[in-house]
Amino acid sequence: DWLRIGAIEIFVVDEAPAVETAVPLSITDLGEAVTLAEAQAIFPEPLRQPASWNAANPVYSQQFLGRLPTITMQWQTAEGVTVTLSQIAAPYLGMKWASGGQVVETAVNGETAVWIEGPHPLQLSTGDFDMQFTIDSNVLIWTEGNITYRLEGQLTQETAVQLAEAITTNDP
Repeated sequence: DWLRIGAIEIFVVDEAPAVETAVPLSITDLGEAVTLAEAQAIFPEPLRQPASWNAANPVYSQQFLGRLPTITMQWQTAEGVTVTLSQIAAPYLGMKWASGGQVVETAVNGETAVWIEGPHPLQLSTGDFDMQFTIDSNVLIWTEGNITYRLEGQLTQETAVQLAEAITTNDP
């Protein structure tokens, strides 16, 4: 079984495969450090950010094969949880594998979203699918218009959905 949420395909399997060449994904793997203003200048839509956003928080820009950019922002919640938000303008970015017990269909602002709990492999599309990572935390994926959002962190599903709804209803 598989499903697609925006730029991400998710393969639901009995057991998520171990990817021998996978490495834990770090924020520094997500592109070139930029300012929020530089990121907005290259992103085709207004960037979303949490109400608690601080200009000192890291922002990264990444492009694969000259495609539209992915902008990744990282911050800490009031509870001290590190959260990463990727905003993906490309129509296709990559694939994830997760066991059926890890994948839950949910909603963000009434639209279909997918919650993946726990470690799972991610393969980014570079044309050869040679960039493989292990995601060690929980991930919520949803779309708004042509943008795919990916919220990652050690959050509960309920907290992630609440945060996602607050981010995407905030006027940028």
